[in-house]
Amino acid sequence: MRRLSEQDSSLYLRRCSQVLNILSNAKRLEVVLTLLKGERSVTQLAHQIDLSQSALSQHLAKMREAGVVETRRHGLVVYYRIAMPGVSGLLEEVKQFLEANPEKG
Repeated sequence: MRRLSEQDSSLYLRRCSQVLNILSNAKRLEVVLTLLKGERSVTQLAHQIDLSQSALSQHLAKMREAGVVETRRHGLVVYYRIAMPGVSGLLEEVKQFLEANPEKG
């Protein structure tokens, strides 16, 4: 991995922190895992994830701001999909890490 300048390093750390913060919330992680199977409307997501549309919309707004999801509008319906193609690989790495390091106690 190439060495980052101090400015690039600061931007990288902020961006990394932003994305990891989004993925650290169990409900948002559930949204990501659901959207990895294909795009969904807010209504579909709310039913699948068992959240009110209001709470889900707040999570989706944060995820959209972080660049994790993006939208497509079809008439009055807004569909969400994953905007970061690498998120699937990242979550697979985390899964492998957790399997190799089981929780103690």
